[in-house]
Amino acid sequence: MPSIRLADLAEQLDAELHGDGDIVITGVASMQSATTGHITFMVNPKYREHLGLCQASAVVMTQDDLPFAKAQR
Repeated sequence: MPSIRLADLAEQLDAELHGDGDIVITGVASMQSATTGHITFMVNPKYREHLGLCQASAVVMTQDDLPFAKAQR
């Protein structure tokens, strides 16, 4: 995967960005294996508890999950 700025990726996906758009994304990984530079996604609310341990640079989630992400910071 070629690297991409998070702001550019959010624009391409027509997604709302919360955070630093200058972060460079270099790959995709699961919530459990993601590290710096990775983007991951959360589609099931049962994974909300993993947000605090997730090392990804970005997480794609629904608006409903956003309050849980902010609480884990």
